[in-house]
Amino acid sequence: METSIRKWLGDSQFREDVLVTIPCDSTDTWIIAAYREQENVEMIENPWENVIARKKEYHGIRVPGSKKRTSVYSRFLPQICREWRVVTEQCYSARSFERKIKKAFE
Repeated sequence: METSIRKWLGDSQFREDVLVTIPCDSTDTWIIAAYREQENVEMIENPWENVIARKKEYHGIRVPGSKKRTSVYSRFLPQICREWRVVTEQCYSARSFERKIKKAFE
């Protein structure tokens, strides 16, 4: 995700004065949107438990129970990056996040 953000901003070099953070409350919804699973994706209540962790795997990625782990999220990240345009089309939170990041670097 950070690589994508830096590309949008035209800043491919690491800068110590810039800290890229991702809003954790929205990333579950972004995962679902990246796989184009459902319409009105932001209306899903508790997307982690009700969609992603509902089975042992989600799109071939093992999801060990309902506990959220960084290692699991990191496996979803490439799909989110590849489908970022789709994610921003489906998720207001992603569009807002993108807009705020871009504005911060104007």
